[in-house]
Amino acid sequence: MKHTFTYLLFFVLITIGKTWGQNANADIFDSQKVQEIAITFPEKNWKTLLDSLRFNGNGLLTGALQINGVKIGNVGIRYRDGHVFQPLNTRNTLHIQLDHVDKGIQVQGYHSLRLSMALRDPSMVREVLTTEIARKYFPAPKSNYAKVSINGDYYGLFVNIEPVEGPFLERHFQQTTGSLFQSYPYKTDSIGKSGCLKAAYGSLQLERNDNCYGENFLNLRGSGFQEIAELSRVLNQEPQKIESILDVDRTLWMLAFNNVLVNLNSYTGGKAQGYYLYKDANGQFSPLVADYNLTFGSLKNIGRGSDLTIPELQQLDPLLHADNTYRPLISKLLSNPYNVKVYLSHMRTILFNEFLSGAYEIRAKQLQEQIRPILAQDANRSYPATDFDRSLMATIGKVTQIPGIVEFMNERSRFLKKHPALIVIPPAMTDLKVKHREKFVATPIDAFNIQVKAAEYTSKVKAYYRFGPQESFKEIVLMDDGQHGDEKAGDMIYGVVIKPNGSNGRLEYYLIAENAKLVSHSPENYMFQRHQVTLEELNK
Repeated sequence: MKHTFTYLLFFVLITIGKTWGQNANADIFDSQKVQEIAITFPEKNWKTLLDSLRFNGNGLLTGALQINGVKIGNVGIRYRDGHVFQPLNTRNTLHIQLDHVDKGIQVQGYHSLRLSMALRDPSMVREVLTTEIARKYFPAPKSNYAKVSINGDYYGLFVNIEPVEGPFLERHFQQTTGSLFQSYPYKTDSIGKSGCLKAAYGSLQLERNDNCYGENFLNLRGSGFQEIAELSRVLNQEPQKIESILDVDRTLWMLAFNNVLVNLNSYTGGKAQGYYLYKDANGQFSPLVADYNLTFGSLKNIGRGSDLTIPELQQLDPLLHADNTYRPLISKLLSNPYNVKVYLSHMRTILFNEFLSGAYEIRAKQLQEQIRPILAQDANRSYPATDFDRSLMATIGKVTQIPGIVEFMNERSRFLKKHPALIVIPPAMTDLKVKHREKFVATPIDAFNIQVKAAEYTSKVKAYYRFGPQESFKEIVLMDDGQHGDEKAGDMIYGVVIKPNGSNGRLEYYLIAENAKLVSHSPENYMFQRHQVTLEELNK
């Protein structure tokens, strides 16, 4: 009997260990799986306590947490700030601070969880769909869905959004140090400190006093607002030097995304909010979209008077704010003609790949089918099932008027496709090759000879290259001069020879071709994948 008990105990422990291991290894933001999050508060009046904490700051209520049946421990929980919070609401957005009680508690490297109730989104797909689109082009969080229960009662279906923390920073920036700021969410129109600009929000207009930036940004990590002040100073007074302190290409991707998807809870919108600024260890800022739940025209103000109508939003100018001195991150960057080409090309890439192709509609319907049976059993859902069913194809609400995603974007896409700024075709690049050692030639190749054919009317082809992941990319111009193989001068075959750095025989690179109006990239998703070649391969 004793042996049987010991065996059973051993079996149970092994089973628990395996279950923990499976859950620990599974990505908590896997879009194929709906997470199950269970919270237990010792207090029965937890709703009243959370309401009180929200009214009085950012205090946390301690509760026990389980994720997918695995006990995590005691954590801190509060309602997230913003207009979405409503006292005594059937459900509110949640912030879970995993290391609030025990500093050693984390989940797959994350120290917090963000659970969104999908404000003003009867479709429940805006955040997951748009983060998936964004991740193809610039650093953006992962997201999926989570069923949340509190004290044994089902609380609702939430969107589980990856926080901007260690794993996110490591994946996109190969580092976890640096400064992080957030444009002040839901900033009011109060005058604020004496001597500070009124209603500057997160626009990065130049302030006289560095401390004024504290009126409009949260310092999440870093040495202070002097860093934001320096970014603003260079942007406004020395825009020709902006690349020394700002990743301009990532910024242009973000701005293109906001415009195509009419994401006005962003720098592009009325209060220049809804974004982060991350300064890496090399001293360069990258902007990051912070909120995705009001995309596709759900928020309607651009900072110029009253809200726009849905038809006006569908025909939003692709060069919105290009001449607006109160939006220097747009107007100063787009005062550079080359940046205009890159920005419009990024818009065109997102437009054609995601919307004119119909890929977004297919994915939106897939996401809705994934959560449909869960929402059917959700008594705390924000919208009735009829609104969920209609939310892709029809506007919901008579006052708020939340556009149907497909209804809205089909018309938006048709408008952009015909817009004079986007109708030009970017220069195509074909027949990319790196010269190999020829047969029966004894002398090994000791440099990278790159050749590519560019379309007619191409004015320039450049390569950005590096020899290791820790290096910065260097720029070199390819020439159509007939000096890099069998090509002839003027035949639109561009080439360049890149000498390896010391003994390093590996090259990572991408190409940019430019014509009078637009640019193109090879590979198209160069932000995350580049061409790679080694001298060893070339000499085989």
